[in-house]
Amino acid sequence: MKVITRLDQLPKNRKIVLTIGNFDGLHRGHLKILRSVVMASKAHRAVSVVMTFERHPRKILKRQKGFGLLFFQNQKLNALEWAKIDVCLLMDFNRVRDLSKEAFLSTFIDPRKVAQVVVGYDFHFGRGRSGHFDDIKSYCRKQHIRFSQVVAVKYKNEVVSSNRIRVLIEEGNLTDAQACLGRPYSLFGKVVHGAAVGKKIGVPTANVLVQSEIIPPDGVYEVRVYPMPKAPQNVRRRGSLLGRTAFKGLAYRGKKPFFVRGSYDNIVEVFIFEFEGNLYGSYLEIEFVKFIRKPRMVRSMGSLKKLVHSDIQSGRNKAKINKKN
Repeated sequence: MKVITRLDQLPKNRKIVLTIGNFDGLHRGHLKILRSVVMASKAHRAVSVVMTFERHPRKILKRQKGFGLLFFQNQKLNALEWAKIDVCLLMDFNRVRDLSKEAFLSTFIDPRKVAQVVVGYDFHFGRGRSGHFDDIKSYCRKQHIRFSQVVAVKYKNEVVSSNRIRVLIEEGNLTDAQACLGRPYSLFGKVVHGAAVGKKIGVPTANVLVQSEIIPPDGVYEVRVYPMPKAPQNVRRRGSLLGRTAFKGLAYRGKKPFFVRGSYDNIVEVFIFEFEGNLYGSYLEIEFVKFIRKPRMVRSMGSLKKLVHSDIQSGRNKAKINKKN
């Protein structure tokens, strides 16, 4: 997939099939739109193009305090490439935020260039989100451009949306979040030095300083782990969407026992089955498969050791991994 930042970088001698959106998280509703774009581009013998934004409009407009994203930018680019999109037009939202709906249409949907436009059920555009379905449909008809709107995907009688998925993850409902995404949710972080408590009780863990913005609640989780050589913001072609080999493991997020010193905000501890090596300074993608239990209070190193070893043995049994001698 080719990534461009200006309209004049679009292919010169071929028509395009265009869709526009944020595509945060690339959930099942997004995938339905992208499949329609790819199919239409094949029918027109055209280039499939997704126009999206370098920064999410809500981050720029600051309309929602504490708004978090499901994806880093490069995660989104990876996902679009995985979905077989030919070109991503990555725009600066500040360049389009003040365009009227008429100016937006004439700027981005040039009849000399666009063979078809595909949008989602809730697509809005133009200053103040003033443009909607009827506006773009009317414009495309006048310009003899094919137009299609993809109906919403629903799960449990509710529309699948990025907002819904954010809430599900923060509430700890990973089952429904996974059903809406079409895959388990994953977060990213850098392995940093901790208090080495895991090593002291015979269970060396990776202390991951989480960089993702949406994090599941405190507890123990069954996970899959994808080691990465660089920060996720700088890496393309990696992770679960593109089929890399994963390690099974367990993750813990929550308050440390009172006898463990130090600040551990945004830390997720990960124990990786069948892994040996030094991960300090490397980055991990942690894919949350299943919630196991809530945090429990422990009052001594001995009780912590017993609890952690019990979790690990249970995790090994579920993953059908035998303990090495």
